[in-house]
Amino acid sequence: MPDREGAAPIDPAIAAAAQRIADALNEPLVWLIANVVKEVGETRAGEFLAQTQTIEAAGGLPTAGGEGRRTPGGVYLKLVKEQSEPDAVKRIFTGPKKTPVVREDGHDPANPPPLSPLPWDEAKSEVAQIVKTPMEKASVKITLVGRPTQVSRAKSCVVVAMRGSRPPSLPKGLPLAPDGSDFSYAVFIALKHWAKVAPIMAQDKDEKLLVEGYPIFDPKRGVTVILAQNVRTVNLGRRSRPTSGS
Repeated sequence: MPDREGAAPIDPAIAAAAQRIADALNEPLVWLIANVVKEVGETRAGEFLAQTQTIEAAGGLPTAGGEGRRTPGGVYLKLVKEQSEPDAVKRIFTGPKKTPVVREDGHDPANPPPLSPLPWDEAKSEVAQIVKTPMEKASVKITLVGRPTQVSRAKSCVVVAMRGSRPPSLPKGLPLAPDGSDFSYAVFIALKHWAKVAPIMAQDKDEKLLVEGYPIFDPKRGVTVILAQNVRTVNLGRRSRPTSGS
């Protein structure tokens, strides 16, 4: 087995990408994520993160024994194992275990002091300050996973009601979602999209929708309107993900 503490310094770009992914996953084993980035590349490592976030939004995955739920990092590494070449997987999990350091000034961003959640009052103050500054236009999309509580047929589309829930886990340092933050959503779905998912939802009472669309907040009614661009069922979304043989 190689001398892992004596391994060559990791590329700063790989270390930075690994840290970003590890932060998004709340994963402490940054060195393992760095091995993934080094082996499969930053783009592919980012695709694994996107898949993990979709799975987490849909309820996550059980542990191997079925006694609990995998951590986001556990889901991520499971995808890496399933969708990477065997030799690459071996190198990832037996490679250097030294935590990557991004900077050369002795500061190790992979082991920062413990962070406490930002108090919500301070978060609101930050929001009040940042919205005063000039902002560039951005394309914003939102993903909803759940089962509609109500369905209404309009002239040219279908409108369904969904209710959001508090996030199960967030990266350290972010403010905790306050009580009462489980907002309501009115989702407008094109008829052709609804026709594909409605029969599946009717047959399976446990099935859920996975909706990607553009949000518009209605402050008068306290509801966020979602104009759906992509709509599918959760199980269909899982079946559509690539496997190791693809």
